[in-house]
Amino acid sequence: MTVRKILVDSSNVGTIQIAQSMSIESQYDYLRSFGFGQSTNVGFPGEASGILKSYKKWQGSEKYSKAYGYGFASTHLQLIAAVNAVANNGLYVTPRLVSGSVAPNGVQTNFDLGPTRQVLKPETSAMMRSLMSDVVCFGTAKLAQVPGMTIAGKTGTAYKTQDSGGYETSLGGREYRASFVGFLPAYEPRFTVLVSVEDPDPSSRDRFGGTAAAPVFANIAQALITEYDVRPAATDLGCPKHRPAELGPEH
Repeated sequence: MTVRKILVDSSNVGTIQIAQSMSIESQYDYLRSFGFGQSTNVGFPGEASGILKSYKKWQGSEKYSKAYGYGFASTHLQLIAAVNAVANNGLYVTPRLVSGSVAPNGVQTNFDLGPTRQVLKPETSAMMRSLMSDVVCFGTAKLAQVPGMTIAGKTGTAYKTQDSGGYETSLGGREYRASFVGFLPAYEPRFTVLVSVEDPDPSSRDRFGGTAAAPVFANIAQALITEYDVRPAATDLGCPKHRPAELGPEH
């Protein structure tokens, strides 16, 4: 299974196989470099830092469960900042709430960017944008597509942790969190959007990130395109007609 197919199909098994090739130290360092387990320092009062314990305290299968998103917790702002690094040629930029201010007399003051750090090579970032656009075109996020615009993103579907520390509710069921995060245009990004749906109907076929959150993203993306007159470059004109051979036939 190729890395592209692992991401497009959202394969936990494939993700575990990738994690097997990494040390827990490097896995932890990557998570930290993308901003997980620490405040973004955006200056918002009471901002949470998320949960990511030291790799020295990881036990059993934690190395593998963390690879597909379990065993640590992030804020929405942390996740958007991390995805922005992928969209921004691998450069992590500390998020900010506003880019500037306008005084009553009309004088505009622009605020400087916060600290930055390179977390991916630019060529790796470019490859990730390609992989994430295939997630939307051919994988679990087809409902995030916007005609005439290439979208890059990733779905997420997770069980919600209960007060008991496990995933089973007091009634013996499960509660879900369905999400989709994406940016547009995929190759010359202007916007990143995260949609998180809390407690979709657990009995519904639409309880997943690709079915509950992705369509909401598509509606928001279309509104952004219209409101800000986003005109895609030649590389961002939507999904190709043919599925890449390495992804295999449609299921």
